[in-house]
Amino acid sequence: MEKLILFIHGLGGTKESFGNFKQFINEDEELSSWDVAFYEYPTSLIHVPYFNKYPKIQSLSKDLEGEINAHFSNYNEIVLVCHSMGGLIAKKYLVDNLEMIKLNEIKVTKVVLYATPNIGSDLAFGVYSFHPQIAQLRKNSDFLEELNKNFISSSISEYIDFNYIIGSLDRVVDRVSASGLWNEGYKEISDKAHMGSNGIAKPRNSKDRTFLDLKQILLENKKISLNRRIKRKELFNNLEPYFNENKSILSIYGPNNDYKYNAESEIAHAWKEKIESCILPNNHKIIDLFEQNYFLLTDREKEEFQIYKVHTKDFNAKHTGKSDFNGQQFPREILNVLRSLNE
Repeated sequence: MEKLILFIHGLGGTKESFGNFKQFINEDEELSSWDVAFYEYPTSLIHVPYFNKYPKIQSLSKDLEGEINAHFSNYNEIVLVCHSMGGLIAKKYLVDNLEMIKLNEIKVTKVVLYATPNIGSDLAFGVYSFHPQIAQLRKNSDFLEELNKNFISSSISEYIDFNYIIGSLDRVVDRVSASGLWNEGYKEISDKAHMGSNGIAKPRNSKDRTFLDLKQILLENKKISLNRRIKRKELFNNLEPYFNENKSILSIYGPNNDYKYNAESEIAHAWKEKIESCILPNNHKIIDLFEQNYFLLTDREKEEFQIYKVHTKDFNAKHTGKSDFNGQQFPREILNVLRSLNE
């Protein structure tokens, strides 16, 4: 399984903002299955109007999307490790691509935010407000208000595991902003060696909390996998009644009963009525439920579902007079998919 840690630096930073993080990851046997890469973008703490042009976070999030699609689409699991403004770029990218996340087209499973100004920074004011990137980091800026509103309403944390790491001695990004305000779970680093927002994302050695916190996050399987299992069971509970009713109707009225040699029998007419009133509507509801929860399916389950869709389409055409072709028979493998949803 191809796994990637993608680092995203903050305002005025480069990949050097993360110090020896890559080295410590590569040297750790427990993290040997992870590749490491960096996303870099134009930024600086100093902005000279008409001479320096630094793209806003909206543009950078689109660029991040392009970089991931172009260079990292082969990975099955991606963890975004972000420092400062890099976390806002990541969140904007993910919020804008929520539907792709639901369809499992985006492989980001976790986000780690080191000193990210989720609700802004008190230092982003005055002369700095003319800087296009710093202006967006002001508390109550239009950008942050919209991003946070969309982040909360999207319930994106049900699909991706967000982790907040704050520096208790950080004077640039305070505790409330770094923890996201609405987030109750965060890790706090109070070591003076990491004083300031820049130092918190730069581990001194492999025993440093900055590194160990990330390692723990990478290795743990927590709420997101649990939420996924819960949602799969919910899908099973919603699907099972329709499958069971169709099965019962087929058993009682289906063409494999004694009337198959007498198409004019009462039970034959009852079979036709049950198809129209129950089986066809049930099939439609089953398809809708699978499509609404498509992101919960594995690749194999998606393949089996597509075959089932062909069957229901052919079955509908046959029994509504649109075709005399029997078409795809009922794929029993879809019942294995149903069972696996309940595991």
